[in-house]
Amino acid sequence: MKIINKLKLANLSSWIMIITISIISLFYAGYIVSVIFDLNVFGQKTFYFLSYFFVFSTILVLCSAILNISLNIGIIADSKIEKSLESIESKEKLISKKLVFSIISVFATVIIFLFAGDYFSKMNYKNKLINEAEDVISRYSESVNKISLCLNDTSKISELPETLRFISLQKPYFSDFIVITNEQFQGQPVYPYINKFVNTESLKKPFYDYSFYKCDSDDCKYLEKFFSGKTNETYFLFSDNEYKFYFPFDKNNKKFILVFTKNEYRGDGSGSIGS
Repeated sequence: MKIINKLKLANLSSWIMIITISIISLFYAGYIVSVIFDLNVFGQKTFYFLSYFFVFSTILVLCSAILNISLNIGIIADSKIEKSLESIESKEKLISKKLVFSIISVFATVIIFLFAGDYFSKMNYKNKLINEAEDVISRYSESVNKISLCLNDTSKISELPETLRFISLQKPYFSDFIVITNEQFQGQPVYPYINKFVNTESLKKPFYDYSFYKCDSDDCKYLEKFFSGKTNETYFLFSDNEYKFYFPFDKNNKKFILVFTKNEYRGDGSGSIGS
């Protein structure tokens, strides 16, 4: 093989290694950023594709390295290559500077892509949860009305878990579904809640056997505003990888809130890029 062809092939194998290693590095950098900032970007299909691509890239780097080493051994053995090496080295210095700039630019683009992907993923989760919840409420309005009747009549309160189970089973999208009411405990507002699994005997005990809804500062403020008559708006909250949609009701002189919850599972293919 002519020395010039060896040089071109060696140079090509070097660039293949550099580009492939850069792509692998960007993949790891993106993964680290997504973990640090708790971003939910990639769906299951995309994750599998990137995993296969990583394996392919590793094999490609190894093959390129073996080819590059063998070619360089042949080139070094040829004494005529010294002048060619000098010209190549000067060109490679210029190219390496451009490569560094390109890698930095690509890395910045990847970071922007990750945050944008996380934002759109969360918006997709939010819109999906709200749409599904509103559809259930509209479609099964009689069951929703029965909730208020059960809350007002202690003789019917035992029927409430069955109604909650019925509503929650209409959509596979919901991770959890509860109803929140309000009471007073030692002059302080508290928010007992009922879920579909509650024991009917517990509903006959004070505060449904002291089943208080554990809220953080944000949703506690919303609960306080609604039950004090300051707002009748719906409320959406994202916290600890959970999406919660609060839908308030004031029916039959009874105020209550239906809370629809969706857990954010990484790589489940829901609302993520590439799903």
